[in-house]
Amino acid sequence: MLFIGWEVNYLLWKDWVNAIISHGTYLKSPQSLQYLLHNFFDVQVSWAYSILGLLLLLFFNILEVIRCGVSQKRTLFWSLIYIAFVPSFFITDTEHFIMALPLIMFLMYWLYQIKSKVKWIVFLFGILFYSFDSMDLLGRKLSTMVYDYGILGVGNLIFIILGIIIWDKSKLVENENSIRVEM
Repeated sequence: MLFIGWEVNYLLWKDWVNAIISHGTYLKSPQSLQYLLHNFFDVQVSWAYSILGLLLLLFFNILEVIRCGVSQKRTLFWSLIYIAFVPSFFITDTEHFIMALPLIMFLMYWLYQIKSKVKWIVFLFGILFYSFDSMDLLGRKLSTMVYDYGILGVGNLIFIILGIIIWDKSKLVENENSIRVEM
């Protein structure tokens, strides 16, 4: 934004959104929320379910704002959730799941502080699913099966759900230099 200005930046974002939307016409993504619901629960594929997922996130976000007010830490947390949700919402290739890395880093930081074994186990399942999409590690046949089941998308949703659970069950430690949480 600083180097190219608002107009060019707006055009870049607009082109990116149009490209992502057009992916739905020619790409098939086993990682998307639509595909996961169809694959695991035999629900007819529709944008309505992705929009419902987004509305659920908005509902929890608004509920927290009503309950606790607005703060920079809450805005940061919900920004991480929404950014991580982008590849689950849109039909994209697997590279877009890198958008979940900031949320993963915060989850590791928070889990280290709260020392909950159950949440660590859930997180490790998420990491396993998130990083299991590797032809080098699994070979072509097993890697194709893992891809077709949408395991990367499942791992991403585990991070989003775990982040919301940890955030909801914790209380912020009011310190301007820290984003520490206590249980």
